Order: sequence, then C-alpha cells, then structure tokens
Amino acid sequence: MNLYRKIIGILVFLFFALDIAPALSNDTQNKPVVIMFMNLKNYGYTALAQRVYKVVNDNFPEKKITIISKGLTERDFDYFDSERVSIVDLGKHLEGIHSYTDEIREEIDQILHSASAIITINGTDQFIRTVFDQQAFCNLQFINIVQIFGSTKLVQDSHGRSYTKNRADGSEYTNNCRHIRMGLGDHEGILVNPDLLKDSYRSALSDHYQSLKERLPGLAQFIEESANNYYVSYMHSGEGLVDFVATASRLEGEKGAWVITNQGKNDVFSYFAKSIFTQHGISKIEFKEFRVGLDPLTTEEVINNLNGQTVKIFHIPKIDSQHEYYSLIENSNPMVGVTGNSSLFDAITLGKVPFYKANHRHQDQINSQLAALDQSGLLKPFFKNYVDPETKANTIRDYSYQIPAWTKSILEERTFNSQLAEEIKFRINSHQAPKAW
Repeated sequence: MNLYRKIIGILVFLFFALDIAPALSNDTQNKPVVIMFMNLKNYGYTALAQRVYKVVNDNFPEKKITIISKGLTERDFDYFDSERVSIVDLGKHLEGIHSYTDEIREEIDQILHSASAIITINGTDQFIRTVFDQQAFCNLQFINIVQIFGSTKLVQDSHGRSYTKNRADGSEYTNNCRHIRMGLGDHEGILVNPDLLKDSYRSALSDHYQSLKERLPGLAQFIEESANNYYVSYMHSGEGLVDFVATASRLEGEKGAWVITNQGKNDVFSYFAKSIFTQHGISKIEFKEFRVGLDPLTTEEVINNLNGQTVKIFHIPKIDSQHEYYSLIENSNPMVGVTGNSSLFDAITLGKVPFYKANHRHQDQINSQLAALDQSGLLKPFFKNYVDPETKANTIRDYSYQIPAWTKSILEERTFNSQLAEEIKFRINSHQAPKAW
C-alpha cells in the first residue's frame, strides 16, 4: 500500500510539474507589468515615469505594459508599441478622489490584481490606499519609487506594523511593499534615462543637434555667434539663474557669457539681478526671446557705467524634443543649471557638473551629497550652498579636468537602473515580496 501511494504521489507530482507548471508560466508571461503614475503632468514627474517605462521596455521586450496615469499619452513615451503597451488615462477624474466611481475602482482593481508586477511612482501608493479599502491596499504587493531627497525613519503604527516616514514630505508607507528612494545620499541610487547609457544613442545626438538648429534658426544664430561657447540653464528660481549667469560671466572674463535658459526676462532685469550682476563685473544685458515663426525679440539694457562685460541670454521656454534638449546640453560648456532630480541626473549622465540652487529646506543637502561623491575633493568648493559665483567659477576653471572622473564614478556607483530591472524580474517570477522586505 505504501508503495502504491508513493507511485500515485510521483505521478501527481509529474502531472503538475509537466502540465500545470508550464501553464502557470505562460499565464505569468501574459500578465502585464503595470506602471501607475497619478501625479499631475510636469517635466520632473513625467521624466521619472518615462525612465521607469524605458527600464521595463528595454529589459522585458516581450511583456505587455499597462500605464495608469493622469493625462499621459502615447506621445509622452518613446518606443511606444501600441500592440504591447496600453494607457489607462484617468485625467478626466482630476477633481478629486471621490469622483472615482465604482466602475472606475473596479477597472483599476482588476488591472492591479491581474498584473505580474506593479510599479507605483511618487506617492501613487497613497492614491491606491485612498481609493481602495485598507485591506485591499495591504494585499497588494508592489514596487514604490519615490524620487525625493530627505531622510527616512522607521516607526510603527498602532497595530505594530512598521512603515517609513519621510521627513521631507511627511508621507507614510506600509512595509508590505518594496520602497525605493531615488537620490544621492543614503538613498538607493539614481534612475537615469537608459538611452543616455547607450553609445549608439549618444552618437546619434549630433543628428538631433543639427535638427534643433535647423528647426530654430534664431537659436542656431545665437549658438554660432557664441562660437559654440554657450551655457545652458534649466532652472525655476530667479535667484538661481542670476547666480548661474554671474558664475558663467566670471568663467568667461572679458568675453562675457552666452546663456540659453528657460526663464523669462523678469528674472534678469529685476533690481536684485542688476545688483548681483554689477558686483560681478556685468554692465550690459542683451536678452533675446524666442518667437514661433518670427525673429527673436531683443531687449538690451545698460545696467551701470563700469565698462564691464556684456551678457547675452537666449530665452526658449521649452524644447519639446527630449533628444534635442539632450543634444543642446551635450554641446554646451561643462556647467549646467538644473532644478530638481531629473535635470540633475540628466546633467551628470551627460558628463556635466550641475549648478544646483536649493529652493526648499530639504534640498539644502543635495550639494553636500554631490560634494561627498567627489573623491578628489577638488570640486567641493563649487558644491557649497550660498557660495559666491567667483569661488564657484574659480573651482570649475581650475579643476574642470576632474569633472569626467566625478560623473563617471557617480554613474558606476549610484545608477539604479539594473537593480530596478532585477526587482521587477523578481516580482514577475515570484508574485510575492521577499521575507526580508
């Protein structure tokens, strides 16, 4: 009888192993990877969603991908394969959580529970917790990516369950999911645009650069007149732009600086700006504003009679093509003005040193984190908050040769792209979180 039971057991085992196991494998293959992104559309947040999408698309080319978002379309994603990738747009429900009907909740619930892996971005897990009941939220296992700077502290709720509380934004996360915090300090690393890590893509940027100049002849003329010696600043702070222009002027000396920026003329013609410019030897500003189908509109102003430098600034609000935007930075001078994580990581990946102006208290540590990654210590004066433009300029002028080694070490030690792919692969293969999480 025991022998009979053993034979039956072996036959049952073989039946499951040879028949049902492949079915489960095929079922897993057909289940999509879900990327959920519920932030309002802006460059920084959208760039993170695009990077996550590219990591999934590059590493799992056979997998279906479902993107749940507010307002994103096919045009927001490169390499969009409509047969394999779909977008569920919840943009029409922006008026609030309570506007999500039972039908919408059921649709989202069905998508999430049929996924092979779920990735939520910048607080979307909170959206899930609010839209669904707490039990449904706790049953979901997902990878949550938060791209902010701040420290975390492990605490416990009233039920004894652990979660992390971020001091920068006060958000709380239960620990049944994998939480990845993008950043440079004690964070897990940075998520860069995978395209910029490919030699073939970097080589193709020269074509995009030529395309940009052909499309925008006013900008092309500005670049030509600068003798291809221009600076790029993508910032949102008037004070930051003023300090950036003053630093660039110190670097260029009597020649004066040529700067391409997304910021308007109010930021450079303010009383504060003129005061700072005067302190750093600038006497005249020429400001060109991009106009669609027209020559740039030029505004000139002599701000003092000291016979100082002339700063020339070209204002272009936005470059729609990300490829052209990258090509503009790649061909610019080593110092690039940045705001937020995406433009910061872009500058580093393109081999530039980021000029970062902290706008909020929790951003004060970013420059110190950048400095800590300079093993030579030569660039550290540049990364001190509130250091005057002359000191920053002298540091870049004297130690620009150190920039390539600094950016290379960051990309080698802190890039998280491959680790994220492994996290997703684990979820696809196991459908559960490791016990250590």
